[in-house]
Amino acid sequence: MWYSFPKLDKNLSKKIVICGFLAILFAVSDEFHQGFVPGRSGNAKGVLFDFIGIAVVITWLSRISHEEFIKVLKKQKAGLKTSD
Repeated sequence: MWYSFPKLDKNLSKKIVICGFLAILFAVSDEFHQGFVPGRSGNAKGVLFDFIGIAVVITWLSRISHEEFIKVLKKQKAGLKTSD
């Protein structure tokens, strides 16, 4: 999901918010879907655990400076280009 918004690389905070919102939306829809799967049950506790994980990642990402983030992206892109 993170790489789906390359135009937002310059606006890190907006990218974090959009990805966080979409991750929470997915967590809710996943729990809803689990309610229809035999042997599984969807509940709020699953969404809460997903939310905690999302919040941890958002907190970590928001503490990274923009410059460090750009360096990591460049390293990842360079690594992807060399492995092709």
